[in-house]
Amino acid sequence: MSKYNTTLEHNYFSSQSKILSKISPNSMVLEFGSAHGVMTKYMREQLNCKVFAVELDAQAANDAKQYCERILVSNIEDYQWKIEFDNLKFDYIIFADVLEHLYNPWRALAEVRSFLKDEGRILLSIPNIANNVVIMNLINDKFEYQSTGLLDDTHIRFFTKNSIDKMIKAAGYKAVDIDAIFLAPPDTEFHRSYLEFNQGVVNTLIRKPNGHVYQYIYEIVDANSSLSEYQIDKLKEPLRMEIFYDTGKDFNQEESLPILSYGKHTVTLPKVEIKRLRIDPSSHPGCLKKPIVKVADANGIIYECAFTLIGFNYLSEQQAICFGTDPQIIVDLPITNPVKLIFDLDYKVICFSKDIFSAHETLNNLSNVQGFQVEDINTLQTELANRKQELERIKTELEHAKKELQLIKAEIPNDAI
Repeated sequence: MSKYNTTLEHNYFSSQSKILSKISPNSMVLEFGSAHGVMTKYMREQLNCKVFAVELDAQAANDAKQYCERILVSNIEDYQWKIEFDNLKFDYIIFADVLEHLYNPWRALAEVRSFLKDEGRILLSIPNIANNVVIMNLINDKFEYQSTGLLDDTHIRFFTKNSIDKMIKAAGYKAVDIDAIFLAPPDTEFHRSYLEFNQGVVNTLIRKPNGHVYQYIYEIVDANSSLSEYQIDKLKEPLRMEIFYDTGKDFNQEESLPILSYGKHTVTLPKVEIKRLRIDPSSHPGCLKKPIVKVADANGIIYECAFTLIGFNYLSEQQAICFGTDPQIIVDLPITNPVKLIFDLDYKVICFSKDIFSAHETLNNLSNVQGFQVEDINTLQTELANRKQELERIKTELEHAKKELQLIKAEIPNDAI
C-alpha cells in the first residue's frame, strides 16, 4: 500500500480539510497528485465537482479514477496534461503537498496558469522547512529523511514562506489568502523538546516568526486578477499561551512570555518588580478546566493564588467556557516580586458551528436563571445577617440587664430579702 493512501480528517490540523473548505460546490477542478483519491472522492460526492486529475502512481490512479471525469497517469513534469486537458478551464487547480516533489515547481506553476478560468484559483499546501524542529535537528548535526512529513524522502525541493512568496510572484500570481497548519517540535514526527537546549537557543527559536508552521496553505490567483491581494494575518499560532507580567506599564506584548503547550509548568519570572500577572490560554474559543495557580518567592516558599477569569461566558465550579477570542486569567499575587509561576492548565479549543452558538444561547439563558436565583439567595442572606445582628443586640442588652440585676441584689441587705 502507498504511504500516501490516507484518510480524510476534518480538523484544524489537516491541510486537506482546509483546502477542501475553500472549494465551492459544482466546480471544475484539476487535481495534481490525486494519490488514491481521498480529496477527489470528497469533491465528487460531497461537493458535486467535476474533477480531472494527474497522478504518477498507476495503482493510486486506479483507485482514484472512479471519482474523476478523467485521470492521466503521468509525471507532472512531462507536461502531457497540457495536451490531455488543452480545451478545459478550471475554477480550482490543486497542488496539495505536490510542488516539493518536483524538480522545477516554478515552471509547473507558470504553465498551469492558462488553464484557470477568469477569477479561478490555485490551492497549494507546502511543508515549511523552517519549522523549529528542523533547526533543532541541525543544531545537533542531524538532517534525517523520514518516510513522510517535513523531510519526506521523496522531497526534492524545500521551501520557507519567503521562497514560496518569491515562487508565486515569479510564476505570475498573487496570494489572496494564506493559512497554515501549526505543529510545535514535540508534536512533529521528530518529537523534539525545547528542554534539550539552553535558554538562549530556546528564546531565539520561540521568537522566530512562523517557527511552528508545519505547512503553508496558499490560495493564489493570476497577478492581473481583480481580487484583492492577501492582507489579513492568519499565521498566528492558535494554541500558544502567553503570560503577561505588569511592571507598572499595564499588560503589554513586550512584557510577556510564550508558553508552548498546556499542562503543568514552572516558569521563571523576569527579575523585575511585578505588580500583576495574567495568563492568556489561547486566542480561540475553548473550554478551560479549573486551573491550579501558585507562585514561589526567592526562598522557594510556594503560595497558592486566587484568580479571576475574564472573557468566559459561562462558569461552573470545575469548568469555564469561552466563546470569544481573548480569554484571560488574572492572577491575584499573595506576595510581592514572585520569582516563579507554577500552574496546571488545560484548555481545549472548540470550533465555531451552529451547535456552538446554540449552546452559547442556552448557557446564557441558564446564566440568567442562575442570576435570578443568586439574587434571591443574596436577599435571604442579607435578611439572615440582619436577624443575626438583632439577636446579638438583644443578647447584649440581656447581659447588661443581668449585670445590673446582680448589682442591685448586692446592695440589698440579706435580712431584707
